[in-house]
Amino acid sequence: MKSLFLSGYGLSIKVKDTRMVFSQGSSAFTPKQEPLEVPVSKCSFDKVIIQGKGFVSTEALERLAESNINVIMLDKRGKLYSYFHQIGGHEPLVRQKQYHSFADETKLEHLRKWIVKEKIHSQISLFKEFVAEQIQVYNSYNKAYQTVNNQHSSFNYSSKVKPEIKEKISKSIVNMEKHLSLLDSVHTLREIIKIESDVAKLYYPVFSKLFRLELEFSTRNNQRTFRPSNASDVINCLLNYGFSILYAEVAKQLNGLGLDCFVGFYHKNHDSHLALVYDMIEPFRHLIDRSVFEIQDSIKNQDYAYSRHGIVVLSDDLKKRYIELLSSVF
Repeated sequence: MKSLFLSGYGLSIKVKDTRMVFSQGSSAFTPKQEPLEVPVSKCSFDKVIIQGKGFVSTEALERLAESNINVIMLDKRGKLYSYFHQIGGHEPLVRQKQYHSFADETKLEHLRKWIVKEKIHSQISLFKEFVAEQIQVYNSYNKAYQTVNNQHSSFNYSSKVKPEIKEKISKSIVNMEKHLSLLDSVHTLREIIKIESDVAKLYYPVFSKLFRLELEFSTRNNQRTFRPSNASDVINCLLNYGFSILYAEVAKQLNGLGLDCFVGFYHKNHDSHLALVYDMIEPFRHLIDRSVFEIQDSIKNQDYAYSRHGIVVLSDDLKKRYIELLSSVF
């Protein structure tokens, strides 16, 4: 998977004869660049990520959708607010079976436990890798990345876990496994949610210890608003950014199967939220956590700035590096 990132003021996507034209905008971090002109069939990416102000033609969206290229739109905080892709799998029996399954209390309990179990298992596995420092797989990602992009040969993942942090992680693993073992004995949604919540209280406070102090990441929530959507530090901003991309990627796959993304089995159904997408990203959240850990050593002061409201704004260069890392991880 590979992404094209468009940002700044004046960005655009349009059709010129038989070619797609992708134009970068200008920003305080990046000057205006030459547009990319390419036939849609020759695009070397499967998603276009937009963060800025500009113009996207409906004809361009149609051609990208026909080629199964996802268009993801993020606000200035890196939060997803819209995405476009082709909807396939228009088999009515698929959705009928989905609705019948989600109306069956036995199947609902099974699915809810499955999603939480997968999420907790992935968090425990990630912590175990940090303890063992078995993150060589990212060195292989890095080598492959450098082979294709020699101009970024200095980009290197070298994060190490301190011994005292490893001890805290080990203790958390034991407690997380205890909570996980209780999952089979509970039955109601409230009980299942409580187990997930109890594990989260063990996970994120320790996860935050893995980051450099100068990055000021101590909790998943904004220190002033207590909400993760308004990132007041660069790590939370990257997490938001990564989860938005993951959300759009999962939505694309689910819609391609013909499922109704508005009807979920774990998260509350809402007319403005795709509940099934929120359900299905849970087992993959650890990929975003891991990628943010891996990129932290390359983050420099010039990679981000603060708005007058205290919200972090990422540089285009950091976003590009992070998107490339996410593409290799995904």
